[in-house]
Amino acid sequence: MGGVPIAAKHLARCESTSTSRGSFSPVGACTSTTNRRADVETHWPVQVNRPCAAVVQRAIVDAVNQARLILTCGLPGAGKTTLATQLAADRDALRLTKDEWMWALGSSPWDALIQEKVERELWHLAQEVLRLGLSVVLDFGLWARIERDELRSAARSLGVGVELHYLGASTDELWRRIEARNSEPPWNSEPISRAHLDEWAASFQAPDAAELALFDTPEETADC
Repeated sequence: MGGVPIAAKHLARCESTSTSRGSFSPVGACTSTTNRRADVETHWPVQVNRPCAAVVQRAIVDAVNQARLILTCGLPGAGKTTLATQLAADRDALRLTKDEWMWALGSSPWDALIQEKVERELWHLAQEVLRLGLSVVLDFGLWARIERDELRSAARSLGVGVELHYLGASTDELWRRIEARNSEPPWNSEPISRAHLDEWAASFQAPDAAELALFDTPEETADC
């Protein structure tokens, strides 16, 4: 899936093709008759390298077209990060989990101002990686339909596919998982309450079948 390895492979093939035709003498190093031959032999690899550059460019474009933006969607406790970790491993993708970055920066998911900045920078990073032909798993939660629409539109403008993986569970089940998570670092220092969960569940916009149909079929189920 990586654009750079694919491009390097084609470039190496082109270079091996050009060098396999024999060694080249610098122009002016031989007699007049040989000079003309050396002049031709010295310059024809340049002409060969032009289509090679086009091959490399096509390889990069193909790699970008094969890359995918993979989105996870769901409330806390739904299992988004567990799924995101598995998807990243299975698809050789870069995983960007917002909450992990918040904690790593010395903040927490409760800091709305820092959260907005982290989301913006991670999304910029994701776009750069997608342009290189690598897939990205964006683990943001994406509770609102408009967030998912904007990311899907942006990914399509980059020429990459985009998947949405929605995980749902009952509020009681989500709370059971959250309670277990609250007992361990780092969430034990700033836990989620049942009141928080109930408030979030009331405002969460779960994707319906019509919205899911707007996204690309996940690769693992594409042949089913």
